[in-house]
Amino acid sequence: MKTWYVVVSILLFCSAYFSVFALAKSSKTFSAGVIAQEQHFPIKELKLGNYARCTVISAQKEDAFYSACYLKREQKSNWIAESAGARCEIKCESYADSNGNISEHYFTTLK
Repeated sequence: MKTWYVVVSILLFCSAYFSVFALAKSSKTFSAGVIAQEQHFPIKELKLGNYARCTVISAQKEDAFYSACYLKREQKSNWIAESAGARCEIKCESYADSNGNISEHYFTTLK
């Protein structure tokens, strides 16, 4: 019975050793990263201003894979539109005034 415990203990020790060894080896050889996509079109920025909400209404893209429209919101609700090889139409809504009216403003970025 005592030999049985010794054999099981040795097997557990060996399996734990090889598990740790394999984990250590795999973490040394594994590397991950993001491969950046090539930029085919220059990015053009258009500062939109201080609005409650902005949305892209339409985008006329030169290329299906490399053209894009982006909207970024900076601090204090300042919006910036970025276009790369696309003509973007953007609608922004202002904050409600004292009467509860919301005005809409339309912008178009250049290709």
